[in-house]
Amino acid sequence: MDAKEQRRKRDRERYARMTNEERQKYNEQKRKRDKERNERMTDEERQGKLKKRREAYHQKKISGKTPEQKAAKCAQEKQKYATMKPEQKKARIEQIEAHRQLTRSIPSKDSIAMENPKYVATEQEVSTSKITVKHRDHVAAGERQTLLHRRNEEFTRRRKRTVSVSSKEDASMTQACDENNQTLEQPQVMTYGNNLDFILTF
Repeated sequence: MDAKEQRRKRDRERYARMTNEERQKYNEQKRKRDKERNERMTDEERQGKLKKRREAYHQKKISGKTPEQKAAKCAQEKQKYATMKPEQKKARIEQIEAHRQLTRSIPSKDSIAMENPKYVATEQEVSTSKITVKHRDHVAAGERQTLLHRRNEEFTRRRKRTVSVSSKEDASMTQACDENNQTLEQPQVMTYGNNLDFILTF
C-alpha cells in the first residue's frame, strides 16, 4: 500500500470516529478550502480536473459493485436524504431537474445530430379556456334492455309503414310520351319511415 492509500485510510478511520457536530465542522472547512483552491485555478486546470473526475467516475462505474455494496450505498443515500432540511431537499430536486434539462439540450460527443440553421424558435400561444363537454344522461343497467327493445320495436314499425305519395310534377310532365306516343307513367314515391325510396313503374 502506497503513502496516498495509507493517508486515505487514516482519514476514513478518523472521520468514522467523529461525532455529527465534528463532521459538519470538518465538511464546512473542507468546502471552504476547496472553494478557495477552485477560485485560484485557471480554466485549463478546472477542465483537466473535471476530466480526471469523469474518467475516474466511469472507471468506477464500469468496474461494478456487489449487491451488498449497492445495498449499503442505497441505505447511505436514504439516510443522507432523511437528515436533509426541507430547503435542502427542494434545492436538490431543482438541481436534478436543471441537470436533466441541460443534458437534454446538449448532445453527447457521439451524437450526429445537427442544428437546423433555418429553424426559428417562436412562442406559440396556447388557449387556457376550458373545453365544455355536454353531459350525457347515463342509463341504468336494469333499464338498458328495456330501452333497446322499445327502440327496436319503433324502428320496425317505421319500416313497415308505407305511404304512397303522388309525384308533384306539373301537368306537362304527366303527359310525357315515349317514341310510340304512349303516355309514360310517373314514378311513385314510397315513404318508409323518414327515408324516401323511389320505385319506377313502366
